[in-house]
Amino acid sequence: MSSSEEGRCQRLRVLLEPFHEQAAATARRLSRSAVEGDDLYSETLLRAFEKLHTLRDESRFRSWFYALLIRRHRNRHRD
Repeated sequence: MSSSEEGRCQRLRVLLEPFHEQAAATARRLSRSAVEGDDLYSETLLRAFEKLHTLRDESRFRSWFYALLIRRHRNRHRD
């Protein structure tokens, strides 16, 4: 992992820490399954990592992350 990826990983970890458990629980509720919810949450984490550079205002991270989670959930049901 490059130093820029490590920095991005650390930034994501810090931003997500205050509501990590709540977001994971939301993914499980949306999926109606712990296993599917954990997969949804993992996919959302990967997407957030990839797109973190697009986040302009860290104070909006929570809503940005939940938007990614909901979008990923909808896309799963569309496929």
